[in-house]
Amino acid sequence: MHGCGFDNDENGCPHLDKTLTKPTLLATEEALLDLSISRIINMLNTSMQDTYREFFSQHQWARIHNIESASNLDCYDGLSLESSALFDSIVHAGDTIYVALVDGENSCETTKNMAHLNKSIFIPMQTASVYGKKIDLMLRYDGNMKIELSSNEWKRSRVQEDLKLKQQSKKLRTNAAILNHLNSHCSTDISELLAMDFIGNVGYLYMLKLTEDGVYVASLLSKLIVPKDLSNLDMFKQTLDYLLKMKASEDS
Repeated sequence: MHGCGFDNDENGCPHLDKTLTKPTLLATEEALLDLSISRIINMLNTSMQDTYREFFSQHQWARIHNIESASNLDCYDGLSLESSALFDSIVHAGDTIYVALVDGENSCETTKNMAHLNKSIFIPMQTASVYGKKIDLMLRYDGNMKIELSSNEWKRSRVQEDLKLKQQSKKLRTNAAILNHLNSHCSTDISELLAMDFIGNVGYLYMLKLTEDGVYVASLLSKLIVPKDLSNLDMFKQTLDYLLKMKASEDS
């Protein structure tokens, strides 16, 4: 498929051609178009999966499913059965590890650098300042140098569906830029990153994987929940398990 980067022996992309010629686009279509231009396949959204099934060949769809199936944290330790060890690991998480949570609407340097590059190529005569995308929560390695690891989003529970799609699309493109930077400037062995997206107290953890074709595939790993009262505390177990797996992944 030409739009997303997979090789395709079929003639053209009828669905994409039809979408591009429409006078107005639905929110889902607009998000799909933005992501396709950035070579991102969003497997987090079920309605987008329906479109992908029509869009990709059977062989391509099988490849995407194989990538999604391989996206997991099974090789990392999660929730400990011993409560004392669990609390110790949480309380002392910052004693020796340099991965930091940076919150408060920070600017993403990676997206700022990409904007500078696009400006120099497409609009070199423009004199307006360039800014990075604002980030709710940034995972950043803060040892000898500051390296952005992922962008994470938090929104209020009462958010319109159109805005949810736009924010999801924006964060996927931001994390694709971060992953591309890590892969090209830090190590070619880095081909995936982890990120979270929350709306109110409910969210999810996902993996964004860079394939050999230069395509980014986003796969759901787990739903996350922050309980509001003690009756929902048992639902926090899976969340805590995956947060510890995420921490182990970032530390490795």
